[in-house]
Amino acid sequence: SLLAIEHMLSGIHGGTVGFLIFVNIFIFVLAFFLDFFEIALIVIPMLAHVDSSLGIDLIWFGVLICVNMQKSFMHPPFGFALF
Repeated sequence: SLLAIEHMLSGIHGGTVGFLIFVNIFIFVLAFFLDFFEIALIVIPMLAHVDSSLGIDLIWFGVLICVNMQKSFMHPPFGFALF
């Protein structure tokens, strides 16, 4: 459940920076195959809970995720923004 995900992601080596690197790589790969709405409604609420427990600003985190998804939407293999 949500506590298991929080425990797993907060235990990543590197602390806050390690968490942000992992999340950005995860979202980048996930955005190849899923649209914005699936990521925003399923993945982001799980990550935001962990993010707030690590003390990261949620607005900054949201902007970082949105920039990362836009970069991923313009990249192969699918490139949703290129259509």
